[in-house]
Amino acid sequence: MTGVQTCALPISGHPVRVLRNKMSNEYIKRESQGATFEELELLTLGGLKKAVIDGDVSQGSVMAGQIAGLIKKEYSCSELIQEVVCEAEKLLNGGLIHE
Repeated sequence: MTGVQTCALPISGHPVRVLRNKMSNEYIKRESQGATFEELELLTLGGLKKAVIDGDVSQGSVMAGQIAGLIKKEYSCSELIQEVVCEAEKLLNGGLIHE
């Protein structure tokens, strides 16, 4: 996977937001080629287990929240905490206007 991109797959008739990977790209390709619901269901069968239990993030369904598409940069935990604390201090001191 490169970066954090999301796509909504209508698995089981309900949209599901997943990180874009080989499985989701194949799903979209087959769907656009007119695959049946059953064929698409077979493609994704066990996808969550593949990603979560087996660690196969290439062929599994890697679920993502709505915010996933807004992520622009990867931070270490330390960097993230430092940025949050810095922004909080600026807000508390009136030096940063939150939009």
